[in-house]
Amino acid sequence: MEQLDLVILGAGAAGMPAAAFAASGGRRVTLVEVADRIGGSLHLSSGQMSAAGTRLQAAKKIVDSPDRHFDDIMRISGGTANAELVRLAVDNAADTLHWLLDNGLEILPDHPIIHYGHEPYSVPRTYWGPEEGRSVLKVLAPQVEKAVSDGRIDLRLGTRLQGIRRDNGSGLVLTFDSDKGRYEVAARDVIIATGGFSANPELFRELVEKPLYGGGWDYNRGDGLVAAVKAGGTIANRDHFLPTFAGVRDPDAHGGVTFATQTYPQFREPWELYVDGRGARFVREDDPSVDRRERALRELPGMRFWALFDDRIRREAPSFFLGAEWDTVARRFNKLPAYRCATSVSELAARIGADEATLAATIRAYNDAIVGNAPDPMGRQHRPLPITEPPFYAVEHLGWSIVSFPGLGVNGKLQVVDGDGQPIPGLYAAGEVLGLGATSGNAFCGGMGVTPAMTFGRLLGTRLGQASVATAAAHPVHG
Repeated sequence: MEQLDLVILGAGAAGMPAAAFAASGGRRVTLVEVADRIGGSLHLSSGQMSAAGTRLQAAKKIVDSPDRHFDDIMRISGGTANAELVRLAVDNAADTLHWLLDNGLEILPDHPIIHYGHEPYSVPRTYWGPEEGRSVLKVLAPQVEKAVSDGRIDLRLGTRLQGIRRDNGSGLVLTFDSDKGRYEVAARDVIIATGGFSANPELFRELVEKPLYGGGWDYNRGDGLVAAVKAGGTIANRDHFLPTFAGVRDPDAHGGVTFATQTYPQFREPWELYVDGRGARFVREDDPSVDRRERALRELPGMRFWALFDDRIRREAPSFFLGAEWDTVARRFNKLPAYRCATSVSELAARIGADEATLAATIRAYNDAIVGNAPDPMGRQHRPLPITEPPFYAVEHLGWSIVSFPGLGVNGKLQVVDGDGQPIPGLYAAGEVLGLGATSGNAFCGGMGVTPAMTFGRLLGTRLGQASVATAAAHPVHG
């Protein structure tokens, strides 16, 4: 059996910095990736980052600190994020961002910003590159490629993890499938950085108990998570999940779902009415808290709702549709499943599968409150027009998921732990395999996916690259 030193599973946002730093420290690194190229989810990700106490903030006289970042995350998550892992992430995030900047990362000139796509932070600490996740990839990939060309990293592409088992004599034994067939290796240390399971609908429904709409990188199928659990690891944060508000079915989009409409009040106040499958409203459409809207969506059957508007709203409102003229959108109605129109409310109810009486009563109550200058039944403030003029339109929206919240249980040293909370010797994990719930809790905290992935990878690579196996297992991972 081939004997390896340090095996890193996954060449994405966590695995690439782990490999680069470990190789720089002198470890013999084998980097294994199921795809035929490195980069993982960064090929699709928005690449949203967050870090406090950075030189970019200082240049704009923004006063911030890791303590304030930590407090914001615990506030937004309602205390559900793993405080130990959040602390490790935010205390080292600025160093991660500065390392990226020093190696050529380009950041949009007006950043950092306060971003309203998630529940906002208290100060500007969100950063993007002009090419989103690919901006980050442009920095990380050369670090790995240089180490590969120098012979410090053995890169194995197109190789899928099939299993991990513990062997008292050999440490950890890994089973792989590649174009050369199935084979096994023994490893002194293993870092699992295989990403989440947002491309595996069956596993998603099993662990999250919700349907998977959309999905992430095609190779994020939970291979590392499943293998580690079979080797004695545990799954954390099974009760953490929020959908993104909200996607629309698109047969040409990755995962079949995309952002097609503007549902964020900070960018466009809503003129539409949101109703559930019965035809009843379920949320205040202009609620400024995306967190509250996402939680309301999570509780709907199938996590689906319809956005309704009439022809006058279609003519007079700022465009509801992102990046598409009305002439293009109009051709979708009654042709694609997510787009329906009708000449009457009763016909529209039939087309969207709602209860006719419920939908009619919902629209009537909304209209009567506007005409009578009475408070909206859901507390809505922005009510420019009633819905009265046919044709009537409805666009189906879904609770979109591109990340997975549950993941591998680890301790503060990023060691994978068993059911008793004891570390499995030589087995570490970083990135989305930990689940977004580890650093974001039961919520979306901006930049707490990609940035902790890179940070934990960097810290693990540094620590394991500097120490012997015995020393690495005995000491915590610090920046």
